[in-house]
Amino acid sequence: MFEPMTKYNLLSDLKLLDLFKSGDDFAFSEIYDRYFGLLYLHAVNRLKDKDEAKDVVQDVFSDLWSARTQLIIKTNFSNYLYTAVRNRIL
Repeated sequence: MFEPMTKYNLLSDLKLLDLFKSGDDFAFSEIYDRYFGLLYLHAVNRLKDKDEAKDVVQDVFSDLWSARTQLIIKTNFSNYLYTAVRNRIL
């Protein structure tokens, strides 16, 4: 883990993902902060329902947390998240 003074917001998605997979809670928080709003807007545009969109994105992050130790991402991380939201909506 990084020391508390680490600026997680300056880390790349790849580095955050590595830290997250190793159990770093701060890395997960940064990923959540970085992507929740964008994923939420993506879901709202598809669903036209703000509450349902919020639930979908929360579910994606919950699943991400649960699967963190087995996570294998073959595309870039943002594509993975957008695809996860789209698949959850479908």
